[in-house]
Amino acid sequence: MRVLMTSTSGTGHLSPLMPYARALQRKGHEVRVAAPEGAAAFLQQSGLKHAPFDAPLGSEIDAVRAPWKGLASDEIAMRFAREVFAGLNPRAALPRLQETIASWKPDVVVRESVEFAGAVAAEAAGLPHARVAVHCGLVEERLIGRVADIIDLHRQGVGLEPDAGEALRAAPTFTAFPAILDGLTLLPPRIPAFRARDTHNPAADWSSRPTWFPKDWSFSDDQPLVYITFGTEAGTSARTQAAYRAALEAVADIPVRGLLTTGPNMELANLGSIPPNVAVQKYVPQAEVFAHARAVVCHGGSGTLLGAAAVALPMVIIPLFADQPMNALHLEAAGAGIAISTPEPGLIRDAIKRALSDTALLEGVHRVAEEIGKMASVDDATDVLLGKAVGQAGSPPDRLAKLRNQARLVK
Repeated sequence: MRVLMTSTSGTGHLSPLMPYARALQRKGHEVRVAAPEGAAAFLQQSGLKHAPFDAPLGSEIDAVRAPWKGLASDEIAMRFAREVFAGLNPRAALPRLQETIASWKPDVVVRESVEFAGAVAAEAAGLPHARVAVHCGLVEERLIGRVADIIDLHRQGVGLEPDAGEALRAAPTFTAFPAILDGLTLLPPRIPAFRARDTHNPAADWSSRPTWFPKDWSFSDDQPLVYITFGTEAGTSARTQAAYRAALEAVADIPVRGLLTTGPNMELANLGSIPPNVAVQKYVPQAEVFAHARAVVCHGGSGTLLGAAAVALPMVIIPLFADQPMNALHLEAAGAGIAISTPEPGLIRDAIKRALSDTALLEGVHRVAEEIGKMASVDDATDVLLGKAVGQAGSPPDRLAKLRNQARLVK
């Protein structure tokens, strides 16, 4: 089969698609990823073919965001979802995306959940489409409700009838969130999702000294390693810089080692003085860090949250924007993390100490890790994905009969 994946250009949006792309390729399917030009380097590094589509100009986004100054972060996130993710992005993406569909002729479209042009273009071409969630289920459901009227305008632009978000809700949905962190106990679960974990990440060599360990650190040191990260995209915001600074101050005078990763956008000069017990890197693969860390201080982005939870690392979460406050709430409710609303060094310091010593917290994060470990593999999920999508399209070709039969086993 030919599978066209669609995504915005952010790492946090591309990454959830990658386990599915790798699994599909292992099974012999052709995969291309339609995304803005800004995704080119990521996709090249991932070994995936890129089908570029257009993105709104920076000046267009700036003009939309100008009136938001001074608004609360929740309000800004909602407006960004409506006016950028649902408004500007699909308007820019649809022409070239439709050209790609017409020329490459995919069998199915699989989109990350805030890339909406893929759903509209697929339906306009009579193709099945599926969704890979980048948020917890509660945020996913609320997002559709907030943007459905804008997506209807795009639907009308390609000759489809408005449907108040029903096609978005009806598409088969796949998520890496375990039920305990999905938040759907707070809302009627209108989005049944197939839960899957990636079991094919390459194993690192934990016996050797990590390249990011400073030479003057003793690798056998009994001081626990605390991993500090606020993602790859937020390094330029004043709130993120304040969170980094507070976290550095928090670990400066306690007996731990700290690894701080800044992402590509943070200027190191903005961090100020670096404590001698902290190493700073722009990027280190998280799986490599998780093997050595004892606790994580982070923003609660989905990738970091799920990666740390899968290996039972307790977290101190300082949410910055978007779905992060909700993720922090769910993790704390599961007894697996500590949420801090204000990046204050003393609060972070006390939370780190608790994360390293609180037996109940460690038991909580182990419960979450066990639930993640019981989820289906992405290899199984891709069979279900193709089978469900074929069923959605109707009249599947004979070569997909096996996948269709597998899909019937999944409620």
